[in-house]
Amino acid sequence: MSCLTRYMPNGAPSKILSAIVEAFDTGIVSEYESQFWGFETQEEWDAWQERAGKESEEKFHNELLKFLRGEPNDIRPGSIGMIQAEIAKKLVEKDATLLSSENKDKLQNEIRSTYDRDHAISVTLSPQEVETVKMVVTHEDDLPSA
Repeated sequence: MSCLTRYMPNGAPSKILSAIVEAFDTGIVSEYESQFWGFETQEEWDAWQERAGKESEEKFHNELLKFLRGEPNDIRPGSIGMIQAEIAKKLVEKDATLLSSENKDKLQNEIRSTYDRDHAISVTLSPQEVETVKMVVTHEDDLPSA
């Protein structure tokens, strides 16, 4: 497998890529497709992403518990994880039962809720604004041709 980077200040990448496909009797997929990452189907890729997400959440929770106990951990200063750890610290100071394994989901939900309320910015676009954004970010050679 090799990678190509799309760059189009003075060209038409789709025409070049089509010529490569034809000349070498091969296929080209984007990084947004499961085959790029070595998966046969979208379902396999989705399942892998779900597992990876859960593993990541579990790892963070374990590091969070270390942080809350004052133990060495891998939560980096200045990261979103550190902001969430500081939120968890305040929550646990108010309710120590949040440290129990039975309350893991409750702790995570309260961290997420507090983080979203105090640190996240949410933008809601109208359907017309969504279409405008799609038009702005669409590459010229991705537009339908007559």
